[in-house]
Amino acid sequence: MKNNMLKNIKITLLLFVLLLSFQVKSISEEFNFEGNEIQILNNGNRLISDNGIKITSDDNVEITADEFDYDKLKSVLLLNGNIIINDIVNKTIIKTNKIKYLKKIEKIITYGETKINVNDNYFISSSDIIFYRNEEKITSDKLTSVNDKYKNSFTAKEFLFLLNSENIKAKNVTLKDSDGNKSYLESFFGNLKNKEFYGKDFKLNFNNETFGNKQNQPRLYGNSIKSNENTSVITKGVFTTCKKRDKCPPWEMKAEKVIHDKQKKIINYKNAWLKIYDKPIIYFPKFFHPDPTVKRQSGFLIPQFSDSGNTGTSFQIPYFKVIADNKDLTFKPTVFTNQNLILQNEYRQVNKNYEHIMDFSLFSSVLNDGVEPSKSHLFSNTKIDLNDSFFNESNLEINLQQVTNDTYLKKFKIDSPLINNENLMYSYFKYSGYNQDSSLSLSFETYEDLSKKPQDRYEYIYPNLKYLKELNTTFNLAGSLNLTTELYQKQYETNKYKQSFISDLTYNSISKIISNGIIKDYKLSLKNPNIREKKGSDNESDTNNKLLSQLMYSLSYPLKKEGEIYDSFIKPSISYRYSPNNTRNISSEDRRLDISNINSFNRIAIGDGVEGGQSLTANFDYQKKDKNGNDKISLNLAQVYRDKANPDLPTNSTLNKKYSDIIGKLKFDLLDNLNFEYNFMLDNNLDKTNYNSINTNLTVNNFVTNFEYLEEDGEIGSKSFIKNETSYSFDENNSIQFATRKNRELNLTEFYNLIYQYENDCLKAAIEYNKTFYNDSDLKPEEEILFSLTIVPFTKLSSKNLKK
Repeated sequence: MKNNMLKNIKITLLLFVLLLSFQVKSISEEFNFEGNEIQILNNGNRLISDNGIKITSDDNVEITADEFDYDKLKSVLLLNGNIIINDIVNKTIIKTNKIKYLKKIEKIITYGETKINVNDNYFISSSDIIFYRNEEKITSDKLTSVNDKYKNSFTAKEFLFLLNSENIKAKNVTLKDSDGNKSYLESFFGNLKNKEFYGKDFKLNFNNETFGNKQNQPRLYGNSIKSNENTSVITKGVFTTCKKRDKCPPWEMKAEKVIHDKQKKIINYKNAWLKIYDKPIIYFPKFFHPDPTVKRQSGFLIPQFSDSGNTGTSFQIPYFKVIADNKDLTFKPTVFTNQNLILQNEYRQVNKNYEHIMDFSLFSSVLNDGVEPSKSHLFSNTKIDLNDSFFNESNLEINLQQVTNDTYLKKFKIDSPLINNENLMYSYFKYSGYNQDSSLSLSFETYEDLSKKPQDRYEYIYPNLKYLKELNTTFNLAGSLNLTTELYQKQYETNKYKQSFISDLTYNSISKIISNGIIKDYKLSLKNPNIREKKGSDNESDTNNKLLSQLMYSLSYPLKKEGEIYDSFIKPSISYRYSPNNTRNISSEDRRLDISNINSFNRIAIGDGVEGGQSLTANFDYQKKDKNGNDKISLNLAQVYRDKANPDLPTNSTLNKKYSDIIGKLKFDLLDNLNFEYNFMLDNNLDKTNYNSINTNLTVNNFVTNFEYLEEDGEIGSKSFIKNETSYSFDENNSIQFATRKNRELNLTEFYNLIYQYENDCLKAAIEYNKTFYNDSDLKPEEEILFSLTIVPFTKLSSKNLKK
């Protein structure tokens, strides 16, 4: 027994010595193995290790793994755990957890999840991949994704990739680009190197936000696609932006051939039909538009059709021209069926510290034998950020507005981002500068009111200067002290002239809480206006220099009551005003008071005067708020008491009386479907209201109505109108809207608008009835019945006036 034990020990020692000889390196004819523990079995025909291995081959393949099993006779290498194969010749790195390597035929089979890096250009994720090294191809019948370094992705089944030529052949392919657009193809053959591919049953789903509406699902389908770096050609193409539905889309563009020019970024359609609910509506032999990636590119924009009782039927086809990266132009010719013509141009330029936009149009009836005289408009706005040494921030703005005909903008409905008033032309040159404690504004301005007589419509202000300096930091005051200096001269109504130089020193104290929670504050102003005026044809001059002062002292007592749902606030307050100076006569000026301005220090809004005498303003404010601080119910009341009447104050403010009207505002927003706001001026005798303004919104399920009412009476004014806008939605697609306004001062209904509309995410169809009653020079009352069709996001088509 002892001899047997010794024999076993000798055999064990011999095996241990043999193992030690392979601890560092073991060489076969095909592979070079390096590891801590390598076992040699079957007379050296089998090598195994479960303690990490590094393998290199004579054809530049490097392998690392946790375990390996190599059959030398069959030339089969099995690998397990954290496998990395670096094929230096094919510039390919494979990472997986289980591999079978058939060395004789150079076939590598992976099992389970596998990732492959091809020359740092393509990153393949799949499972159960077969890599044929000699043929330089990778295949898999499992779901495979390929990503490139530009964040484009490719997903497919039955995948074949040729490394040398970079050809891919696959089925059930999904392509996703860096913009989030997805393409689907039943079969696919492509070359990644040349960026060419062919496919059948092509479907392209654009990013939902591509056309500016997240609710859309824009897509382009076709029987086949042939694409290269420059163009893509889709046969039997169908394009729409509508949501996907069980039935046909509300609209689609169907073409024999769709060609995407990638260089010009234009999509061209050949022999195309616009279909509405699968019914052919309009045929286009050729049609094109910019592709979805285009932010700005030269080309024709959406055409527009319109019809008007004043101008007739017209057609507009705008053209957008990119001049440079920071410059572009929109040319909008409008052709009328009566042979009139409008040529409109809008030019834009943006630099780092400069922004300019100009809009110009010219109306001509040359084609119509000059029946109407030519008309034009020119609007221009330029903004420049300046870097001067006087202010931390400064800018210059130049605005020009001119029109050659009083009703040209209204009659032809000229559209421009620069036009915000069709009656008042405002041109100016304005400089503004700002520091932490000062500001300067300098301008030269001109106004032209087209609604006035030619001799009285112009007003010139040159210069108009205002300088503000905060002095409280200089003097370390418990409040704010501001010095304002204003200088301007104005010429208006042909022969009237005014020159003004005003200095105003204003102090605002900080609010302090005195006994019993009463809050006090005061304001003090010293003003020095220097005014010179000339009126009449004989140029009589009147000069006025004064030193004016004004004081306002305020007390308030805010109270709060907390509830479970709402908090209630009551705030009675009183303010005393005093000025030893007389008021300049502004009795005829429009200075109506309301709750928003009655407590302002300069509530009569004059720069060269003060509110003379003394007065008390009593206020009562009540608010009910929810726990988020939103007003649910509020009532504000105020009245001014004077020691004696002041006939120089504005009549329509009622400040000229000893007791002003009671000014109030009632707001109700307690219900989710109803809000109500009522502004009023109640005669101090409490027998009538001189001003009523009501604005209310009511929502009941699908019914929404807005009611607005205004009435001025007595000295307040004479305006009076009723306006209503009502809409009702029958369902999520069908609705009806009605709007009207009646001028009660003239006892005239100004307009009726009635619209029935069908709308979904990509199409709007409406029947509109519009009637206007006013006359203005060459603008006549109109009555129109129109049918309009809006293809979202491309165009709106309107029929001729069906009332004609």
